Amino acid sequence: MKILLSITTTRGSNWREKIIEAKKLGITEVAFFLTCLNAPHRQEFYRLAKAAGIKKAPFVHLRSDMSPTEIDYLIKEFGAKYFNIHSQKDHQLTHDLTKYRAKIYMENNLDPIADEARDWAGVCLDVSHYEDKRLRKIKTLRQDVTKALRRYKVGAWHLNAIAAQPFYDKNGIHGYDCHHFTELKEFNYCLKYKKYLPQHYIALELENTLAEQLQAKAYLTKLLRNS
Repeated sequence: MKILLSITTTRGSNWREKIIEAKKLGITEVAFFLTCLNAPHRQEFYRLAKAAGIKKAPFVHLRSDMSPTEIDYLIKEFGAKYFNIHSQKDHQLTHDLTKYRAKIYMENNLDPIADEARDWAGVCLDVSHYEDKRLRKIKTLRQDVTKALRRYKVGAWHLNAIAAQPFYDKNGIHGYDCHHFTELKEFNYCLKYKKYLPQHYIALELENTLAEQLQAKAYLTKLLRNS
């Protein structure tokens, strides 16, 4: 199991700046979270990443419109080994990706996944989503993920922060899971789920700078090793 820094593409993350930062820090291996980029922007992402010296992206969060050709490119050019997708109840795949089913894990988010996960390699546990459902007492989704964790292999984690107090987004939806951490102790909650540690990767799904992610990686490495 390996902890990976990441370049995320959510609105709060300037992915172009992170690619520049990777070059400055000499970082050559990261996870790619590409779900907020359309096809032309993904091509720009790949071009800039290669120019910055990023050689490996062993774990990639796929977007639902990605084709087998694009996945083959990620495997060839960035050494991608494993991937995750969202439930097709929320994000229907545009292309048939069943040829990669042994490499793709189903992520828990807003929809039940226990039935879908059986069609893929197993579960990509987004630990913060799972903890958020516990804190908000959303029992149905929580129970569904627990069922999936009992049935299927956990291949990867997405790991975000859990805030001390719930916050509200622009749509008035409150939650505790956050893609930006301010204190390292916001990761301590993950110890509750140590029995579900993944077979392959923990990918830090964070909008923080790569320098800050390096601090989080060091903290988590010590936390998970010593407890």
